[in-house]
Amino acid sequence: MTSLKTTHSIKQHSDEGVSEDSTAYPLGSMNVGAPLNALPPVKLQDIVAGHEAVSLGGFLWQGIVHHWLINKDPPKSSDSKADEYYLTMLGSSTQGGFCLNLPKQGPHALVAGTTGSGKSVLLQDWCLSLACKLPPQCVNFVFLDFKGGSAFNLLSKLPHCVGSVSDLNLETSVRAIKALELELKRREQIVADQGVTSFEQLDDPPARLLVVIDEFQALRQQLPDYMDHLVQLASLGRSLGIHLIVCSQSTLGQVSTQMKANMNLNISLRVRDTIQSNELLGSNCAALISPNSPGLGFYTDGEQLTGFYCASCEQAGEIIRQIEQATRFCMLPSPCKLFTAPLPQVLSSSARLHTIALAHWECGKACICLGLSDDGVKLYDCLLTLEHNLVIIGGPGRGKSNLIGLVLSQLKKLGSSNRTSGRDIELIYGRFDSNGYHEQSYSYNHCEQASSSNSSNEEPMPPCHTNNRFSNHLTFWLLDDADELLDPLNQDPLAQRLHLALNNPEVQVVISLKSIRRLREPDQFPYQIIFPSGQRAEDVMAGIPPKLLQTLPSSSNSTPGRAILLNHGQATILQCSQK
Repeated sequence: MTSLKTTHSIKQHSDEGVSEDSTAYPLGSMNVGAPLNALPPVKLQDIVAGHEAVSLGGFLWQGIVHHWLINKDPPKSSDSKADEYYLTMLGSSTQGGFCLNLPKQGPHALVAGTTGSGKSVLLQDWCLSLACKLPPQCVNFVFLDFKGGSAFNLLSKLPHCVGSVSDLNLETSVRAIKALELELKRREQIVADQGVTSFEQLDDPPARLLVVIDEFQALRQQLPDYMDHLVQLASLGRSLGIHLIVCSQSTLGQVSTQMKANMNLNISLRVRDTIQSNELLGSNCAALISPNSPGLGFYTDGEQLTGFYCASCEQAGEIIRQIEQATRFCMLPSPCKLFTAPLPQVLSSSARLHTIALAHWECGKACICLGLSDDGVKLYDCLLTLEHNLVIIGGPGRGKSNLIGLVLSQLKKLGSSNRTSGRDIELIYGRFDSNGYHEQSYSYNHCEQASSSNSSNEEPMPPCHTNNRFSNHLTFWLLDDADELLDPLNQDPLAQRLHLALNNPEVQVVISLKSIRRLREPDQFPYQIIFPSGQRAEDVMAGIPPKLLQTLPSSSNSTPGRAILLNHGQATILQCSQK
């Protein structure tokens, strides 16, 4: 195996089954010709990198590992092997083997073909051939499928895949385009930091990223406001290692002139009219292909027109399994996903247990997890360090009491593992019902076990026994439905007690309110969690940025647990863990 060369397979298949009069078609030719119709059929599993291992009595994954070891380090642009590094064989052609090198011939490709012409097979062949030849740390894929997800269902299982989405979820499609824009900026910063001019000159470049878009015309129709992002990706991607493969049934009026100007590699399978064929290839030959010949087509990289027959891909699932086996054998880590699905409507009970398990002490301060936060591209565990008072505002049924209970559960966990805080902890939970106010307290000594007590609090005691800022005592007071207690005219002792606690640095107060109108001194609560009401004026008054409100789907106003966390001027969308 170690004596095999990467180019051996390509050369071998390039010399097989080609007639003596096989030739490339000059630009402008209208003759489809016998050589194209007589091209030998090829199976993808017989030409992908690593197939040599099967002929030697081994398995495909062993040959894939061999090629990954050979190609583990991307060559510099000055390296003599750079031209062959991304060269992959996809079938047979009038030149022998149907081989494409996207970074060299592109940097982006435009693929056209009517329904049933073989576009999806071509895309499958291309991605699988690259995945067999190059490891996940050298090439990654993002799949955007706008015909229901059928084209990339299998390809999304590749370990090289860092994102896949279909038109069945337009919200995720928007996240994918935003993620690509962020990735473009990240790579620009890497290039600038190393003082080089292009991706190839980096000492340790990130993996090349291939963005494959099927049914581009549907993307353009459903997300017209995001076309500028893709135009920018096409114009800047070459020097940053990002490449587009745009596939469409018709390119006339669908792909802008700005995008076409950056797409040097044009591929056309059968099309229905000569105008489209002439626009894409400079010849009407693609319109002359028989409807009974799927997989036949032409491509041009600006130099010559070449006919090809795409390899059949009947064992795509098996090839992917062999690639996965090669990944396990090499113990390669999975590349980080560029984007995730949006926030779920409900976080399960297992998510709640995960949330509680994340609670920890950080520099003597309680750090709790509220659920999942969303930055518009990815989801994260929403961690909050309780060093200031927190107010939770929302109408009935939105999840205020659930969130108070979630915070209580985590503070109990922290109290029972209080040896790292170095402070004595007092935890007080108060609530109102038809019989009045009820309170339950827990005491945690950092050297002893916890104790608890219940009281009706007709004459409540202050929750903290000292005003010394450097005291070894810390109190958490959780109070549900505290609207009436914030009334400045309320003379109830409990209201006075709350007023004192809000101004005591050794007491962290967590309260819930039904309305923002009760919050007369917002500065007392640097942390605020707002459940949107659906009334724009009221939500803006509560502090939710108007731009963020525009991005929220209408379902957010009725989804239990969907809230906005306001933290020192930063607004984050949050889905709270449920009971």
